[in-house]
Amino acid sequence: MTLDRRCAWPVAVVGRERVTGILIRPAPEEMFAELRDRRVPRHLDELTRSPERVNALRDHYGTRYYEPPYKLAVLGRLLSTVQWLHEQGYVVGDLQLRNAVFTIDPAPAVYLLDCDSCLPVGGRGALPEADPEQWKLPREGAFTPETDYYKFAWAVVRCLQESAETWSLDETALARVLPSRHRRLIGQCVDGAPASVDVERWRAAGESWRWLVTPEHIYVETDSNLREAWRRGRSAVGDGSRARHGGVVVLIVVLAAIAVVALVTLGV
Repeated sequence: MTLDRRCAWPVAVVGRERVTGILIRPAPEEMFAELRDRRVPRHLDELTRSPERVNALRDHYGTRYYEPPYKLAVLGRLLSTVQWLHEQGYVVGDLQLRNAVFTIDPAPAVYLLDCDSCLPVGGRGALPEADPEQWKLPREGAFTPETDYYKFAWAVVRCLQESAETWSLDETALARVLPSRHRRLIGQCVDGAPASVDVERWRAAGESWRWLVTPEHIYVETDSNLREAWRRGRSAVGDGSRARHGGVVVLIVVLAAIAVVALVTLGV
């Protein structure tokens, strides 16, 4: 069933005279990671980790770095689930990176968690509507399909810019991995919860992110190239090799300046 494949939807109620709990289908095994003596869910907030952060955590958490094509391929599948729920008449509501798990093996896939915040479009949910601080809406009001797009757009920004709590857009970083038409969609959604959303353009964006990952290579799409190979280990925020090269240049300039000063001082 499509719902079971995409979402941790309640499958049964526990209780007799009153409800004492619910049973929820577990996430697929491939969306868990081995952590020493236990298995832990692989939440989407792992996509916000930079190469440096991954290296710092690797000894303790065994995590890996996910390049921008993987981030987009996973987020495209999350978008597909969100849009599918909208088509069934439901709003996700509490849409955030901790509320979904993912895998990239054998192919990128997403499983939505915490569906107790889902509610019928225009209706009321089972629980009061609330958001964590970094996912709060810019206005008061009920959860709607448009608020789902607002939160999804911020999820894309935070994964690509590798900051789980950023509230600003790094246009340079985004332009390295997204064409302008996708950046415009994001900008329209993060600039306050939108009153309306171009659903079909978002659908096309999510579909295009699917082909960024192949068994052999990973790619990005930019304004200058429809299919540009992406180097393993490289971040959209910056190229470490360029940073190291810049540091070498600065060091050479400083050493040259010191040599000139020394020669002038010695009267040579």
